[in-house]
Amino acid sequence: MKIISNIIVAKYNYQEIDKDFDFFLIKKGTLLKKPSARILDGPVLDGKVLAIQYTSGNSFIVMLKKNSNNKIVIKEIVTKYNAENDNDLSFEQLHIPFEKRYEHSLLQILFNSLASLPPNDGASNIGGKLYYFCKKTNSQIVCIEFQIKKNYVFSLNVKTLTKQDNKSDSKSYVLQSNNTLRLKTEKDKYKIGYSISQYKGEKSEIKFLDTADFEHFNKSKIGILCKIISKFKKHYSRYANIDFSVESDWEHIDVDNAVKNKEKHDKLLKKAFQNKTIRIVDTINDKNSVKLCDILKQQLSLFLENINIVIKDRVGKNDFNIKIIHDKEYYESLHIEDMYKVCSDKIVQHITLEGFNLENNDKLSPNVIVILNELLVKYDLIQSHKVSLYDWNFNKEWRFVLFDKDDFYCMTINYEGFFKIEKLSNDLFNSDEYNEIRAIAEDNKTKNIDEKYRGVVKNNKEEVNIIQETPLFMLPNMERVEEILHKGNIISRSEKERPENFCGCVDIHYFNNKENNCEYYSSGVIGKGMQSSVSHATHIRKVIPYKNNSLFFHEILETMNVSFVRNNQLTVIPFPFKYLREYVEIYGK
Repeated sequence: MKIISNIIVAKYNYQEIDKDFDFFLIKKGTLLKKPSARILDGPVLDGKVLAIQYTSGNSFIVMLKKNSNNKIVIKEIVTKYNAENDNDLSFEQLHIPFEKRYEHSLLQILFNSLASLPPNDGASNIGGKLYYFCKKTNSQIVCIEFQIKKNYVFSLNVKTLTKQDNKSDSKSYVLQSNNTLRLKTEKDKYKIGYSISQYKGEKSEIKFLDTADFEHFNKSKIGILCKIISKFKKHYSRYANIDFSVESDWEHIDVDNAVKNKEKHDKLLKKAFQNKTIRIVDTINDKNSVKLCDILKQQLSLFLENINIVIKDRVGKNDFNIKIIHDKEYYESLHIEDMYKVCSDKIVQHITLEGFNLENNDKLSPNVIVILNELLVKYDLIQSHKVSLYDWNFNKEWRFVLFDKDDFYCMTINYEGFFKIEKLSNDLFNSDEYNEIRAIAEDNKTKNIDEKYRGVVKNNKEEVNIIQETPLFMLPNMERVEEILHKGNIISRSEKERPENFCGCVDIHYFNNKENNCEYYSSGVIGKGMQSSVSHATHIRKVIPYKNNSLFFHEILETMNVSFVRNNQLTVIPFPFKYLREYVEIYGK
């Protein structure tokens, strides 16, 4: 199975780069302090500077067209800034090829300089980074940041710029008519300024891939990536040849189609709730909450059979309780006690009046299925101690360990699906396991965010495998997809065409890297019956053995072929971690 990942394979023509460009490293004397916006963006306002690349800490790289006067130009910029700002900038020339720690920065600054080249397609080199314009609302601008990291792994991050009032002294940018951004100066006193910030509790979203048509594709992350790569190849093909890493030895793990997966899940839900009572508890009791209760009861009745549904004003000990409350902000604004309370002896799922919308019609809302899923997980944890939402068919015992700050929680599941969860303790009988997990957790504290451990899995031989994050994700065959859509044709999502068009973005994939003694896997959208858009990238995760243990994680890949953790989508780590997180929420606090 062929997969394409977000690793750029670059081959430089150093001689041509050196012939046409000069590069300078500018540093602040103050260590470990990021340069201000005026330092990073000021030189770009000078037409002689093609691009700025912020590296890290207190330094950045400047790119100019080759000229014998460039040292004088940079010296003048640095001297002027130091005089006006009582600062201590210094500079040195970088020679091609860059030294190893700046190796990936050469490619990044070449990409950053695309913002200075035609056509003006919404590319901006601000803050020493490359941003591509996506959309604008009344008060916000949403962009994609294209960033190349060490080892030539790139990311496509959504960045939001929010409108600032004229009194704001934070760094601001102005949006120009061609959808490019530049630093706001004194000349822009009456223009609207935007800073890189987001409203509290909000998050801007750009679809990872949308194949509905060519217009939708261009607005997705992958469409923007195509634009960036195409422009680079047009202007800089004689300086660097670039491509994406392609591997062909990944295994494809087939999963049920969306309809079959839903049918199987619905059957488990109906069986679990048969002859039970669902109690809708209205803690608000106004006309809006009463209406919500009635609609919710109607919706539950559409789906469940042989079940008693009642509306009450208090929680029932032996019932499945759906408790309607206000959101957190409501209680805070009135300085009264929040009605949200975690229950360790009753099955209670809270929903907020402000955040939960149900339409009064005969079509079942997906939100109702989410509520039922959450109720059943709590039922399993509090009463049954058996997995209800999955037909557990493993013939041996498995253990899953979750890190929660300095505490560790372990879920042991036997071959029948019965489980127990315990907080690990350093006592006489458990010290070996506790110290083993503690050592893994301590090692995790040294990892950067792209390499954090997500959890630990143990088999019946007491061997340990560790699930680790990576900065890698799957790419579709984007050039092929773009070409098909550009011609006005439809992207096929058939079983035959999916592997060619979407590669590793769908279903579950697995690779045993024997050379490095690790396993890689990905869990994407369900391929059979998939929609035309993919909201999020399919990330690649790594599994490593603890010390000299064997690799066995591939034996439980099936535990991600469930839809109750992420509604109607595969989960990205084994579903028992969902139980562990809920257990910590109920009992750990």
